[in-house]
Amino acid sequence: MQLKLIKLNTKLYSVFLMEINFKEITKASWDLARKHGLSGLTTENLAQALSHPHAELKHLFPDQQTHILLLMLSEVDREATDLLPSFSAGQVAQEILFDQIMTYLDVIKTHHQTVKRLWDELWCKPATALPLKSHLSKILERMLEQASIDTAGWLGYVRIEAFTVFCLYILNFWVNDSSPNQEKTMAALDQGLRKLEKLSDFSISEFIRENKGIFGV
Repeated sequence: MQLKLIKLNTKLYSVFLMEINFKEITKASWDLARKHGLSGLTTENLAQALSHPHAELKHLFPDQQTHILLLMLSEVDREATDLLPSFSAGQVAQEILFDQIMTYLDVIKTHHQTVKRLWDELWCKPATALPLKSHLSKILERMLEQASIDTAGWLGYVRIEAFTVFCLYILNFWVNDSSPNQEKTMAALDQGLRKLEKLSDFSISEFIRENKGIFGV
């Protein structure tokens, strides 16, 4: 018997798993989402798919859809992190962020149609989607820090929020991209990161200097 720990939405759950692990749960979750969409992500369906007691899975995923999706997102994050290359000190932030985002999209590429279906359905499920956005923001904050972009203070918060909105825009672009080798997504990502580069260089003194009329200076 093996004790597994997983942190989902700031809560720590522990569960004894004998014959299954989180990779198997994630794989089954993707399969259920592919077949049934968001409605298929229930602990009852997982228990049936994995031939595992429902009570243990219910304890692990008390909010069902939200926590199952958080596990799926966490596994995508883990896989992408393992695949990310080492970045050199001479690389600019735009290059690092481009490589990071494309790595994450490559990880979910095999689930393209399933992601599109979940993305479309989550627009009508804000209570389920909001915790995912919070977890995604933490992942993207780490991305910014790896690109040597300051995320401290209120200005750092603005950068994280802006980058989160931008990445959601790119994801929306990606799920509808049928071009070979994701060419349209890469072009939109490159163009968008060039515009966001100004945000990473933003400072209060520059803002005041550019808006002298507002501040009377």
